[in-house]
Amino acid sequence: MNKIFKIFLILVSAFVLFGINENEAAWDSIIAKYYPLQIGNSWRYQTIQYGNSMCLQLPNPTEYTITITGETIINNKKYFVFSNGYKERIDSLTMNVYRYNGAFDQMLDSLYAKKNDHYYGIRLDFFDIYCTVADTFQGNFAGHSGSARKITVSGNGTNEYYLLNGIGVTSMFRCFQYGHKDVLLGCIINGVQYGAISGIVNTGTILPENFSLSQNYPNPFNPETKIKFAISGKSVVQTFLYVYDLNGREVTVLVNHQLQPGTYEVDFDGSNLPSGVYYYKLESGNFTQTKKMVLIK
Repeated sequence: MNKIFKIFLILVSAFVLFGINENEAAWDSIIAKYYPLQIGNSWRYQTIQYGNSMCLQLPNPTEYTITITGETIINNKKYFVFSNGYKERIDSLTMNVYRYNGAFDQMLDSLYAKKNDHYYGIRLDFFDIYCTVADTFQGNFAGHSGSARKITVSGNGTNEYYLLNGIGVTSMFRCFQYGHKDVLLGCIINGVQYGAISGIVNTGTILPENFSLSQNYPNPFNPETKIKFAISGKSVVQTFLYVYDLNGREVTVLVNHQLQPGTYEVDFDGSNLPSGVYYYKLESGNFTQTKKMVLIK
């Protein structure tokens, strides 16, 4: 017993002398999944515009994709860099999400906040706005289930957004006479795809033994066709799918994502292109393959 007691005293003394790493003690890896920050993670949203005094939905919604492209250090703090230029981080002590505005941090979310808690954030504005966790519940997106929360934002009209643990922001809605609603269509989180990203659909659950690029179908086509490809291996891999014209000029990039091994399908729309021969090229890791397709109008 004396030996055990001495070991206990040594451990207590070590804590007193050297202290505990405050950030490591405060970091909550479960709560952090409400805002999954990792290079390669990507979210695709559809934006619906609203206008006039009745806040009616306007036609022709648009789509956009946001991807985490890198990291940077500012004032000894690590930020994740997004494709739209945002630089964001989760504070390891408070579990607050911050966005760097070029001069200082502004808070986006308080991940420790519980139902009926209040805080100030800029998620739906450039300025600090009074936010409330209005509800917590079990949510689902594209087969992924997890804890979710609804955050309402003060102001005129309807201002709210939703966070899903393991996915991030699933929708944002702001409307007073005019405004917009952004709805998540698909995302890639830590190499796993949920929903549709730029028309990319995971079509199977069986992992392919080899990389492959299939012939598009239908072919010839007018104006849309589907391209199927398979990614082999055991880890995520940066994957590109290009379309070129007969002269070798790049027409579009259909895929530019880190994808898990699996079988995928992507749509190609040639509505704005003239009839003719086109080539599509898959690059995934060390694998490269090109095939020909024909657009006839």
